[in-house]
Amino acid sequence: MKTILTKTELPACLIAIMVLHLFTGCADTKQGSSLQNQSETVTVFAASGARELLERLCQNFEASNSCTIIRNYASSGVLARQIERGAHADVFISANNQWVDYLIERRVAQEHQRSTFASTRLVLVTSASGVIDVPQISRDYPYDKLRALRLAIGDPGYVPVGRYAKMLLDTIGWWKIIRDNLLLAKDVTTLMHYVQIGEADFGIVYLSEAINSSKVRIIEEISPIYHEPVRFSALLLSQRDACSNKLLQWIREHRNVEVFKEFGFEPVAESHL
Repeated sequence: MKTILTKTELPACLIAIMVLHLFTGCADTKQGSSLQNQSETVTVFAASGARELLERLCQNFEASNSCTIIRNYASSGVLARQIERGAHADVFISANNQWVDYLIERRVAQEHQRSTFASTRLVLVTSASGVIDVPQISRDYPYDKLRALRLAIGDPGYVPVGRYAKMLLDTIGWWKIIRDNLLLAKDVTTLMHYVQIGEADFGIVYLSEAINSSKVRIIEEISPIYHEPVRFSALLLSQRDACSNKLLQWIREHRNVEVFKEFGFEPVAESHL
């Protein structure tokens, strides 16, 4: 049995179809807009030691580009392992090459996607309010004073600033003497906090972390002959996202040199991108 629409029912049916198509079209438009907005968001996993510099650079970049940058800061080792386990990041910024190598070796990224963009130095710091007998970074420092030293460093197992510090302590012969008394921090921000509140008398941190802090004072800038150069590297994890590429290129531009220096860094022109 066939259903025949009357002249009165036919326009109503057509109107219903047109309305349904209109709402479907709106939904498609909203979905397309949502996908477009999503493509303009860059997620950056970055070492804590680069926080102050990256906050300024990202703010400047967002002000002149239609990209939103989501920042996640922690120690390089923690972030690299999160990325390996599937955490979404478009850009990874590490405080050394070790954790960039780690991800490349596990095929998370390729060699040509890495670049080194900044360097800084190690410094010995103490609390801004503390008045303490200051140790001398040398092989000749008295053994009894060395044993009593309350020193904080990053955990060398996964915190790059701790790895650099261990190289220093090994070189000057302190490591085996004081390693059981060291206060190990999960990242450079926590390390600074230990010194600020007096949990440790001294800490070995990046110049970039201490240079603008009112809560610690720099006692000594440590000679780079005692450890590997402190280099910060970027790894591009999402090549399909134009904003990710644009951000890294923008960071390396010469107009940012003064910003780098303000935060205790020197720009490094070394790129495979």
